[in-house]
Amino acid sequence: MKKTILFLGLLLSITLLSEVVLGKGLSDICGTWQGKGRVFQSHFTRSSADSCKTDSVDIFLVIHPDNRVSGHIGKAEFVDCIVKKNRGWLGRLLNFKTDYIITGGTIAGNIVPVDTVIQKKITIPFNIVDNNIKGTLMQTYKWKYPDPLIRVLVSKK
Repeated sequence: MKKTILFLGLLLSITLLSEVVLGKGLSDICGTWQGKGRVFQSHFTRSSADSCKTDSVDIFLVIHPDNRVSGHIGKAEFVDCIVKKNRGWLGRLLNFKTDYIITGGTIAGNIVPVDTVIQKKITIPFNIVDNNIKGTLMQTYKWKYPDPLIRVLVSKK
């Protein structure tokens, strides 16, 4: 009985690891993506005395073949960001996480005019839905849950 449970656990671990490490490459999502992002008003109105009058921002995103990400959201530029796979077939089956994630870097500059934080550590978990990147740009913190800033919806150009 113990050997069976151990074997099933090992098989599950290998399956999950092989999906993330040996899964499809990212070549399908490489390229230039462009669109609009919907601003989460609650974040920007609590961080500034002025109200945020901006409902949406322009997004220009380039995913390079070496997994680097460049471009901008509003007036903020991506710095040292990369894209990677975020789940395998089992995670997709269980609707756990997203297919991809942009992580590891920051955005530098103001997303909207009332933005008071010039450099933010960010993450963008996303899926490809109807040939669009659909996800949420979130500001991350060391010991706090990520704060959603922008709903991202961009199309490949």
